[in-house]
Amino acid sequence: MSAVVPEIRARLLTGLSGGFRTALKIVKITFPLYVAVDLLKNTTTAVDALGRLFSPAMTLFGLPGSAAFAFVAAGLLNIYAGLAIIVPLALDPFQVTQCGLMMGIAHNLLLEGGVLSSTGTRGTALTLARVVLAVVAGLGLNGARLLGWIEFPGPGGAVAGTALHAAGSSAPAVAAGFAEALGNSLLGGVKLSGKLVLIIVPLVALFELLRYLPVFRKAGRAVDPAMRGMGLTSDAAVPLFTGIFLGIAYGAGIIIRVAQEKKLPPRDLFLMGLFLATCHAVVEDTIVFGAIGGSMTAIFGIRFALAFALTAMLGRFWKRAT
Repeated sequence: MSAVVPEIRARLLTGLSGGFRTALKIVKITFPLYVAVDLLKNTTTAVDALGRLFSPAMTLFGLPGSAAFAFVAAGLLNIYAGLAIIVPLALDPFQVTQCGLMMGIAHNLLLEGGVLSSTGTRGTALTLARVVLAVVAGLGLNGARLLGWIEFPGPGGAVAGTALHAAGSSAPAVAAGFAEALGNSLLGGVKLSGKLVLIIVPLVALFELLRYLPVFRKAGRAVDPAMRGMGLTSDAAVPLFTGIFLGIAYGAGIIIRVAQEKKLPPRDLFLMGLFLATCHAVVEDTIVFGAIGGSMTAIFGIRFALAFALTAMLGRFWKRAT
C-alpha cells in the first residue's frame, strides 16, 4: 500500500511552520552572538588583541586572526554561530567565501558526528576527515587566489583577501557612547536575523512541497548513473539527497531510518558519510554566505566537486563485498 500524500495546503503549512521553528532555533544563537561580537569590536580592543594572537595561523587561509573564534563556534555549535561572528568583522568577498567553504565542511562536529555514527558507520573517522578536508580546501582556495588563478571583487581586486583587517587599524568607537554602539549592534543583529529567516523558511517550505512529487520520490533511478560513479547503489539516494539539501543534523531522522531500513552495507554507509561530510546542507549554506558577499559558485562548486571526487576515488578502490 502506498503512503498517503498530504494535500498541497497541508504540506505548505507544515513547511512554513517547520521553517519558522528552524529559523527561531538559529536566531536564538546568532542574534546574541552577533550583538556580543559587534559590541566587543566597536567598544573594546579585545577582538583586535585576540586577533593578533591567532593571526599567524589564520593568515595561511587569507583570513584575519579574529576569524578564528568563528571557526570554534561553528565547529562546536553550527554554521550560523560562526556566521554571527564573522558578519561584524567586515570581511571582504574572498574572506567570506573562504569562511563559507571551510565552515560548510566542518561545523557542528560533535552532533553531526553522532548522527553519522548512528547510521552504523565510523562517525569519529568522518569527523576527523571533515577537519582535514576543511583545512586542505582552505589552503587550496587561498593558494589559487595568491597564484592569480581566481579573482574576487573588492579592495585590491584579485588580491583583496590579502588586505587583512589588521589588528588596531581602527580605534574603538568609544566616543559614540556605549548606548549608541548597543543600538547599532542590536539593529545589525535584527537585520542578520531577518536575512536568515527569509532564506531558511522558504527553503524548508519548498522542500516539504517538492519531496512528495513522483520525480523526487523516484530520484534513485534518475541519479543511478551518478550514484554508480561514486560506487553507491540507488538505495543510498534518499539519505544522500536528504543530507545534501537538509543537512546531517536536520535530516538526521530520515538519514538514520532509511539507512537502517535499506540495510546499507558498511562500505556504502561510509561512502555516503564521506560525501555528506564534505557536501551537506550545501544549498542553504551557499545561499546564506552568498547573501553576505561570498561567491556562491566557489562555495558550491568546490564542495560538490571535492565530495564527488573523494567518494568516487574511495569507491573505486574499496571493492564491494561479494
